[in-house]
Amino acid sequence: MGPPCSSFVVLNAKKCQRNAQNNYQGDLKYPVVQLGNLLATAAAFLMAVACMRGVEVVFENPPSSTIWKFPIVKQVLDSFVQRSTCTPRCAWSREPWGKRMLKRFKFACTGTWISDIRRKCRRPVQRHLRLTCRVWRNGKFRFTGRGLALKKSAAYPDALGKAIVNAWRKSTTSCPIACSAHASSPACMEICPGARNSLTYKRPAGTKKMRKPLPASDSLPAWLQPSPACTSASSSQPDWLQPKAIVARKLTSSTTGSASGAPSWLNPAPSSCS
Repeated sequence: MGPPCSSFVVLNAKKCQRNAQNNYQGDLKYPVVQLGNLLATAAAFLMAVACMRGVEVVFENPPSSTIWKFPIVKQVLDSFVQRSTCTPRCAWSREPWGKRMLKRFKFACTGTWISDIRRKCRRPVQRHLRLTCRVWRNGKFRFTGRGLALKKSAAYPDALGKAIVNAWRKSTTSCPIACSAHASSPACMEICPGARNSLTYKRPAGTKKMRKPLPASDSLPAWLQPSPACTSASSSQPDWLQPKAIVARKLTSSTTGSASGAPSWLNPAPSSCS
């Protein structure tokens, strides 16, 4: 996750007024600061919930951003982050030199696998596309950001996104130390084969699952022991539970051919045609 850094970077530092005196809360009357504080707090909350559920989290912002000193974010990162690394955007871009933007990303991750994306820029600064420019304002030269270039630089190059995913997938196959801390969680058991294999016993091929024999009655606890009333003979049972003998009835035929024991409404009426 990458909360917006517009209120935490140097370009807007004069208006936001984030410093150690106000605990990097900034000017709370400035709408940009209010939105930045809200989004940073929400990101810290979601990161804490994800970590408690055993989900790997990556937190990203520029290295010079003051969000790393924001109280709630710093508290969450100090509790869950295991490794941090920086990488420049130009090292992953495929644009020609002169159009690559020199912007550094800092990734704080709950796993150690984030170190696989570490890169260095081996080109001079003059061969990059500048994100800032100098303007003459109120009799002084001031630095300001180029809006379109800054907005474009916030997007990760495709190669960087693939590298992050591949580094995470590689870590799940080997179940690193970072993931073993959450190996007992359902989320890690679903995505981490190493944790699943280390905690699950596999029966050898060709063997059958043996059923456990039932325990003897004398080894059962007292509350499972049959009561004496249940073990007594059937004669001690009440009459309504006693089985009754089936008596076969002998049917006799009458002159009408009906059973003599049948009720009157079942006997055929005498025919008047006879």
